[in-house]
Amino acid sequence: MDYHRKWAEMGLEVLNDLLDGQQFLVGTAPTIADIAVFGVVAHMAEARFDITAWPHVKAWWDRIAALPGFRLPYDLLPRMDKDAD
Repeated sequence: MDYHRKWAEMGLEVLNDLLDGQQFLVGTAPTIADIAVFGVVAHMAEARFDITAWPHVKAWWDRIAALPGFRLPYDLLPRMDKDAD
C-alpha cells in the first residue's frame, strides 16, 4: 500500500505542477484530457488523499465540478442496491 501511495503522490505532484498557471490541462477550455484525468482523480477521497495538499489540482477540480452537467462517477453509475430493501 505504501508503495502505491508514494507513486500516487508523485503523480499528483506532477499534475499539480502541470496545472500551475493553467485553467485546464490543455489551454483555457476543458478537453478529453481533463475528463480522462478527472476519472482517476475523482477517487482521491476514497484513497484518503487530502486534495488541499495540491492547490492547483484543487482549483482544477473546482473548475471541472462547475461545468454544466457535472456529476461524480458514482453518481452516473447505476447502483444495484440503491433501491434494494
